[in-house]
Amino acid sequence: MNQIHKWVLSGIIICSLVLVANAQVTRKNIDQLTPEELGAYEHAIQLLRDRSAKNPYLLDGYAWQAWVHNKNRVSVPKKNTLKQGKMNPTRFYEKAASQTYSDGTYGYPGMCEHGKDIFLVWHRAQFYYFEQILQNTDPEGTIVDSKGNKYPTKDIGVPYWNFTQKPSGKKFPKAYENKKSVLFHEGRNLENNPEYKEFTSPELLASLLDEPDWPTFGGYVNATNGGYGTFEAQMHNPMHTPFIGGDMTYPSRAAYDPIFYSFHSYIDYVFEAWIERHGTDDITSTDYFLRAEQPQEFNLPDFNPGMGDRPNMGQAKLYFDIKKLGYQFKSEPDDTIYTKQQIETFLQDENGMPLELAKSDLSPYYKLFYEGVSRKPEATVGKLITNDVTVKPASKKQPYLYTYTEPNASSSYQIDLYMHPKKVKAEISSEKFRKKYFVATSTAWLDPEHHHGSNGMMDHKLNVDLTKVMNDLDKNFDKQAFQLTINHTKL
Repeated sequence: MNQIHKWVLSGIIICSLVLVANAQVTRKNIDQLTPEELGAYEHAIQLLRDRSAKNPYLLDGYAWQAWVHNKNRVSVPKKNTLKQGKMNPTRFYEKAASQTYSDGTYGYPGMCEHGKDIFLVWHRAQFYYFEQILQNTDPEGTIVDSKGNKYPTKDIGVPYWNFTQKPSGKKFPKAYENKKSVLFHEGRNLENNPEYKEFTSPELLASLLDEPDWPTFGGYVNATNGGYGTFEAQMHNPMHTPFIGGDMTYPSRAAYDPIFYSFHSYIDYVFEAWIERHGTDDITSTDYFLRAEQPQEFNLPDFNPGMGDRPNMGQAKLYFDIKKLGYQFKSEPDDTIYTKQQIETFLQDENGMPLELAKSDLSPYYKLFYEGVSRKPEATVGKLITNDVTVKPASKKQPYLYTYTEPNASSSYQIDLYMHPKKVKAEISSEKFRKKYFVATSTAWLDPEHHHGSNGMMDHKLNVDLTKVMNDLDKNFDKQAFQLTINHTKL
């Protein structure tokens, strides 16, 4: 360890006071927190911000923890003189991250993993450290934060936001719309949501969770671009942008917004639900070292730093058992994942008959993605790509996989996919066409401020597994000529 990191860590140990034992804490729906629980969470977040306002280079401060998500390198001075003062936190964190100090060295906060099979476990590891830091900000409730509050923080579990349910506020949980709270953040897409609709559905979530194949659900092995699993591409990415927006639009700034943590706490809830259903045996890249520089006093007992040249949070396999990580989830009735039978009932017409793709007026996939939610497929015609298809059975051994390649990708984009008889003209602007022939949507979440994302590649790929779609069509249209039409739009 170099001298700068020794200095930073020593400052953290002093600030942390007493380390909380790795006791079991409970992550609750943020709308179900008691006033005291919400107060403790806000108090801990405020203390982290107070630390960063005085020294943004402390590993247990808000700035560093936000940088962990996608700041691969920052210059750290031997002695910090940079103070936030009255500067906006986002601008201050960006300024601190962009400074270069001749008397310092480099720190490596972290590299978030997206579009690959360690997406879910990397974020779980990030949250393990973040939660430990929160619990140790003021364990016994003896410190007054800059807003004049103090609460014991030793029992904090990062509250989750179930974004598949109707919001308690106009668009987000009420706690995040309270302008007097540290959880409020300027710049989110705060336009009114008069129908109080969720953006995406619990039915879609349940359908995705029913997929036992890990690469399909969780991401493809060693993928650097276009390796998204269905959950990341179809739910996580469009929630970041266009729905939440603001700093959440950018991977490098997403964690500046406190809503990031409740959003990803629910994503961890989903990850745990998949593990409970399907186990961990098929999860890939379990020996991968998860890149991030975190306070060493919170390293897990089996932590192995490996032989790499960058700090890490240990190997992925450390993070599969949440009991060993010291937390559990408390589900409310609305948080219960729908059963397969409930989904089958949902995908019926008004007469109780199963919806059939390209035969019923409403595609079952359209209903899964868009029934009763504010999200809709793009009606504006963007760049259209067509592929001729002959309907035939598909399987996991011979899947029907569509890969879209975006040359020179520089910003987020979406593709909506439609499967229709070749003799039927693709009319994207027609709601009747969209409802009847829609089969899938996939979204790439890219950082326009960091061209080509974190890996510097020229092309970006989205893989969409249409195996089930092909088999659904085969029931009624075996060996018939169909066309796959893709509507590509920028976000």
